[in-house]
Amino acid sequence: MSGRPLHIVLAVTRKFSDPVSLVELVHVMPAPLQPEQRTAIEHHVTAVLDAFEVEFGPTHTGVILTPAGPRVIETHLRTDGDDLWDMVTGTTGLDMIECQLRQVLGETVLPGVRAVLADPERTTRCEAIWYAGAPSSGTLVEVAGADAALPPEVAHTVLGKPGTRLGGLLNSFPRLAYARAHAGHRRAMPLALARRTMANLTFLAAHPADQTNLL
Repeated sequence: MSGRPLHIVLAVTRKFSDPVSLVELVHVMPAPLQPEQRTAIEHHVTAVLDAFEVEFGPTHTGVILTPAGPRVIETHLRTDGDDLWDMVTGTTGLDMIECQLRQVLGETVLPGVRAVLADPERTTRCEAIWYAGAPSSGTLVEVAGADAALPPEVAHTVLGKPGTRLGGLLNSFPRLAYARAHAGHRRAMPLALARRTMANLTFLAAHPADQTNLL
């Protein structure tokens, strides 16, 4: 063994969840952390992966920062969902899927990954995603405002289709729409852009008593 680390932490994401269902609604990358917090997370996550003898492919690990340090919620032998794998490309310049495919084909990818991360000329940025939740009842009739012009730094995607039965945030699938935004090195800007974009959407729902409400 060369003694070089088997794992490279490409990005740390801050996540905000619905307080009741705990379904994730907001992602911010990179997470606004103090250097010592980032170091503690990296050490803890790589120690967990070492304990499981993970030596190949992408992973993602969820942690909570506690007064006693990071504590693992979950870890998976795959990239994360919710476009986070693509946000890694935007924030670091590295394509995790490409690296995985090259590794499957027998290439050694970690030296190239380290070289990209060490390149002072590489382009990096901050990104954020903001999801719209779902009410506990009714049928989705229309999503208004989705055709509004947007600045080039933000885009939105409507997930809920007319006729969708609404039953609250039981899991990630009932989320009705999301906005993804990016900016240079100002973390607050993409978050504000994504939030404002979602606030401009109106979800029209019909309820059993033939009442129609704006959400």
